[in-house]
Amino acid sequence: MPMDQRNTAIVAAQKSSPSTSNSSKQSQSKLSSQPHNVLVVLNGKGGVGKTTTAVNLAETLAENHRVLLVDADPQGSATWWMERSDKSVGFDLVRETNPTLLSDLRKIENYDVVVVDTPPALDSDALAAVVPAADYVVLPTPLRRWISRTD
Repeated sequence: MPMDQRNTAIVAAQKSSPSTSNSSKQSQSKLSSQPHNVLVVLNGKGGVGKTTTAVNLAETLAENHRVLLVDADPQGSATWWMERSDKSVGFDLVRETNPTLLSDLRKIENYDVVVVDTPPALDSDALAAVVPAADYVVLPTPLRRWISRTD
């Protein structure tokens, strides 16, 4: 599916089927008994690797699952990077920052896993909409803080 068609609202993702590469995959999801799992990648600070983590999680999980990556960050870094990539990916991407639509993550069909890249603001309306829907919350933390510690 071309990137410009993927860059649609959550509402469209609810009604559409996964990309051809994903639709041929057998669902092997055993992460939970729910129809799909929602993984929210968050941190209140920018520059800690949220987008990198979300994109890599989506690509890795897409090896065995039908995956939708939701770019909920108004900065749109995941979308920006994916639009500039000449590499085909095994997951679908949608950019959505509307909290009302983001609160409907559980209504999305045809995916085993939904990965959400969030904005770097703990008081964000988008973040407040996606966290209640999360099965898992991933909190990227800069490694340099741990490396600089001496025991």
